[in-house]
Amino acid sequence: MNRYAHGGDIYGSSNIRHDFSVNLNPLGMPREVIETIRQNAADFSAYPDSECRALRKALAAQHGIDASHILCGNGAADIILRLCMALKPKTVLTLAPSFSEYDRAARLCGADIKRHTLCADTGFVLTDAVLDDISGDVRLVFICNPNNPNGALADPALLTAILRRCEQVGAVLAVDECFLPFINAESMSAQLESPALVVICAFTKLYAMAGLRLGYMLCSNEDILRRVSECGQSWSVSSVAQAAGLSALNCRDYTERTKALIAKEREYLRAGLESLGVSVFPSSANFLLCRHSMDIFQLLLARGILIRSCENFEALDSSYFRVCVSQREGNTLLLSEISEVLNG
Repeated sequence: MNRYAHGGDIYGSSNIRHDFSVNLNPLGMPREVIETIRQNAADFSAYPDSECRALRKALAAQHGIDASHILCGNGAADIILRLCMALKPKTVLTLAPSFSEYDRAARLCGADIKRHTLCADTGFVLTDAVLDDISGDVRLVFICNPNNPNGALADPALLTAILRRCEQVGAVLAVDECFLPFINAESMSAQLESPALVVICAFTKLYAMAGLRLGYMLCSNEDILRRVSECGQSWSVSSVAQAAGLSALNCRDYTERTKALIAKEREYLRAGLESLGVSVFPSSANFLLCRHSMDIFQLLLARGILIRSCENFEALDSSYFRVCVSQREGNTLLLSEISEVLNG
C-alpha cells in the first residue's frame, strides 16, 4: 500500500478494520444532523442556495460577526486553494511540519514556498522566531492553530504579533482553526477588524462531517472576499451540506461533551503510548504526534489498523506517526495493538 497524502485512506486496502488516521470527533456525526439529512432528502433535488444565506446567518450569530464577512466553501481545502488563486501571492510562508494543503495550493498557483521549520526539541511549538521569516516578499502566511500534525496551540499574543507583522509587510495572515473547537481557546476571529486576517473553519472535524465537505472563511476585507468568491465554482456547497451545517450549529451540548471527552481520553492515550516506549509530543488537539524507531505504521497496517504515517510531512520522517483520540474502547484497542507489534 502506497503512503498517502492525508489520513482516512480506507479505500486503498481491503483489510482495514479500524481507522485511527483521521482526526474526526469520536462521538461521530450528531444524531440530529443525520435525522435532518434523512427528513429533508426530497428537498435536495433543487439547486442549492449559491450564497448559503441561511447558513451564513447562523454562522454570523455563532461568531458574533456580520454575515457579509463569511464565505462558505466545499471544505477547508477548497477555501485554502481559492484563497491562493484569488491572491496570487508571489511568496507564501508555511510552517514545517504542518498541513500539506497549504503548500499544495501555493504550488498550484505558481507561488514560491518559504518554510519556517519548527523544532522537534521544543515539541514543534511556534515561537517568535517566525516573525523574522515574514519578510517583505511574503504575501500570504498560513498558520494552523492548533497545528497539524503535532497539536500544539500557538500563544495568542504571538498570533497577534504575526498579524501586526503581516500588516506591516502587506501580507495576508490565514489562520486555520479547524481543530480549535475541540478545546477552550481564543479564536483569532476576535481580531477580524484587521483587513489582513482570514480565519478558516470547517464542520469536518468537530461534527465528523468529512464526507459532506463544508468549510468557511471569516474575513472583513471585502476585496479578498469578492476575489475568493469569484475563484469558486457555482453551487460549491451542496444543499445537503448546508442543511447538515444548520442542524449541527444547534447541537451545542454536543460540543461541550466533545471537549470533555477529548481532554480525558487524550491523556489516557498519551500515558498508554509512553508506557509502551513511544515518544509523544504535547498536544492540545484531538490527536497525538508520536515517534518510535520501529515502523509502527506498516506493522499496524498488516493487522488491519490504519494510523497516519507522517513521512510525507515536511521536516518529519518515517519514524513519526499520528493517531487520533478515540473513545475509551478504541483507545484501549489501539494501545493493545501497538503493544503486540512492539512486544510480540
